[in-house]
Amino acid sequence: AARLTSGGALTTACVAEAMTDAHGGSDAAGLWNWRQAYDACEAAANENMKKFIEAVRAFPEAEFQTEVEFPWGKYTFLQTMTFAGWNANYHMGQVSYIQTLYGDQSM
Repeated sequence: AARLTSGGALTTACVAEAMTDAHGGSDAAGLWNWRQAYDACEAAANENMKKFIEAVRAFPEAEFQTEVEFPWGKYTFLQTMTFAGWNANYHMGQVSYIQTLYGDQSM
């Protein structure tokens, strides 16, 4: 799980490698399955979210409007704190739309 909370891209290969290392063998060998991998990723995401919330709560409110320069523009600390939520919602919308294209109307 520590490997899944370290940041960076989360790819199928990365998850498979982490699960294989943690279980001492591959899914093909029957030592773990992809449901367990999903659960590990969900647990890692929840752990990262807890850390993020703690960091936001500890950030001085007086600094929220301080601007930070990024390669793509200037944003306040408050705006940067909302990027993670915005990004998650944006991609959830994309996934939901793709599901409708495949006929899943139960969302």
